[in-house]
Amino acid sequence: MTYLNKHGSVTVFMGIIMPVIIGACVLLSDVCLYDSGKQIIENSVDASAYSILGKYSGYLHDNYDLYAFCMSAETAEAVAIENIKKNLGEAGIFDFQIEDLEISLSKGIASPEVLNSMLDDIATDDVYRSLIDEFLERFDILSDITGVAEIITLKMKLDKSYQKIKDSMNCLKKIINGDGDLKYYVNLAGLDSEFAEAVILFNKYRFELAAIDQQITELIEDIKSEPSEKIGIKVLLEEQAGVLREKASDVYSSFIEGLVQGLKDANKEAMNHIRDIVLENETIHLLSETIKNRIERIDECPEYLKEILFTCSDLISDIEEAFVEQVFEEIRMELDRNISMLSELENIFSATIEEGASEDEDVTITGYNSGISFIYEENKTAGKGEDRRGFFEEIGKRVLEKNLGSDVRIAEYIILPSDGIGIDSSNFAATSLGSETKSGENEINNLSDKIIDIGSSFLRNIAINEYINQHFGNENSNDDSRVLGSYFKNEAEYILWGSDSQNSNNFFTKAAIMSTRFALDTIHVYSDSSKIAKANALAAATAGWWTFGAGIPVMSNLIKISWAIAEAGIDTKKLWEGEPLAVIKTKGDWITDIGVGNNGLSSPAFLKMDYEDYLRFFYMSVPLDKKLMRMLDIISLNSPRNFNIMEAFTEVTVNAIVSYRSLTGGRHEVEISITESY
Repeated sequence: MTYLNKHGSVTVFMGIIMPVIIGACVLLSDVCLYDSGKQIIENSVDASAYSILGKYSGYLHDNYDLYAFCMSAETAEAVAIENIKKNLGEAGIFDFQIEDLEISLSKGIASPEVLNSMLDDIATDDVYRSLIDEFLERFDILSDITGVAEIITLKMKLDKSYQKIKDSMNCLKKIINGDGDLKYYVNLAGLDSEFAEAVILFNKYRFELAAIDQQITELIEDIKSEPSEKIGIKVLLEEQAGVLREKASDVYSSFIEGLVQGLKDANKEAMNHIRDIVLENETIHLLSETIKNRIERIDECPEYLKEILFTCSDLISDIEEAFVEQVFEEIRMELDRNISMLSELENIFSATIEEGASEDEDVTITGYNSGISFIYEENKTAGKGEDRRGFFEEIGKRVLEKNLGSDVRIAEYIILPSDGIGIDSSNFAATSLGSETKSGENEINNLSDKIIDIGSSFLRNIAINEYINQHFGNENSNDDSRVLGSYFKNEAEYILWGSDSQNSNNFFTKAAIMSTRFALDTIHVYSDSSKIAKANALAAATAGWWTFGAGIPVMSNLIKISWAIAEAGIDTKKLWEGEPLAVIKTKGDWITDIGVGNNGLSSPAFLKMDYEDYLRFFYMSVPLDKKLMRMLDIISLNSPRNFNIMEAFTEVTVNAIVSYRSLTGGRHEVEISITESY
């Protein structure tokens, strides 16, 4: 019997187990190789995405602190393939091969949403925070003005109502007491002899008609019972009655009708003036209550406002002292009785002419009250004061009319991101000429409306506004800070208004500044006691011959408006040239020579705003999307020829399928999708 060597069993065992071990090792190695290869592929594809992002535009970065790459999808694909191949290396053990590659470019910077997102990140810098804090300090000053501006416009309306009362009182005095120009008035006392004779003659005809009518009535009864020659008598009497009616009608129309109608119209006109006076007095009470309520809402009333409130209170007191409602009610009742009596007379005269009359008493005008007492002391100031409103208005508005220089326009063939959103505009409409203050009230209210509108979008916009002032040129920018070869000198002004004409944008900006300064300067004029006194004195002299004193309150307002227009024009010029100005001026800040000394301290620097501060304020009223689109316009206009903002993107997605050799034969495929952005 043959026995196996015991050492041979190990060999057999190893021969059996060894292929299994080798296969397991190969499988494990392939798994490790797969994971390693996949990681290499992911890193390579990710690196290819960053290689595309790395080719950002130097123009955008250097001038606007923005990141975006400007290339087509084909170019981006070539960059990605090159980068992936470089990162995957030579064939080696993996033998990587790119089976498929697809590049997707997204989030174009020409989108306002994308730009807004990028600016949110930029605005977190400490530099912007300090600039924002500085603007907030100035904005707080402007915010306090809202209530003051509203009170001034209410004061102007109060003055207009006061003037209407004075006008109506003046007219009421004339129509009641008469003057040299009026033929008929309420207190027409001495009726001339011609009118008296006409009434006597009319009464004579009236009684004759009554007698004839009585005879005709009796004849009619006789004719019914016994027709006879009495029919002929009736015809003759009717003819006589007709002749008498014609005579009575001639007397009435020639000597009576005009006076009765004239007196009736005079009484009605007086009634209308009383109605107007009562209505305007009610308006004044409503306005005064509104002013008081507005004042109560203002916390810690500023010093410059106290003078305005004092003026309003004085005016309201003067009106209330001059107005006694009971007096007007008594006069109205007397006028009403006169009108009723005159209407009754007209009816009697009409009946006499048309139908005859049977009254025994004479028709008289007794009972008409021609002694109504109404005393109103008219303002007798009648100096030949020179009306210089036009002179001051010309000083201010000359700033807007001044030639802005050669224009720069955007060519029609240039396509911009904002195409189709339209332009905005601004104009200065206040005028002190004429007899209305409405245009001045509107300009003052415009400032209040702007400040109120800002509150709703303040936090969203303020950081972007600082970015605009830092990266876009304006009238006061240094040339060194502008983009080399910039299309517009005044880029910020374009962002405000969006006109394709630089001169138009500059004009609109000047108009907006002048409108704002006009409102602020009006507040100063209304809060400076020396200017108020001067305006009232000039108004008394000017309105004295203009409206016999009735228009003094409104003329005073118009004079103040003319001063504010002149000062606003000077302010606009100084701001345009880069000089800061006080938000609310003191006497020492006032510039225009109006014959009042300007002695006093000037405002400190922290209470002043410069041109860029006003731009910040105006930016707030431009909708965010519109503002972003116009910023993109400027970026596009200034860009070099090799940059197209419509092909500038901030995000790339790389979809790749890469294969590599497997240790077990065949090839592994890995599908990777990577998205990266700035």
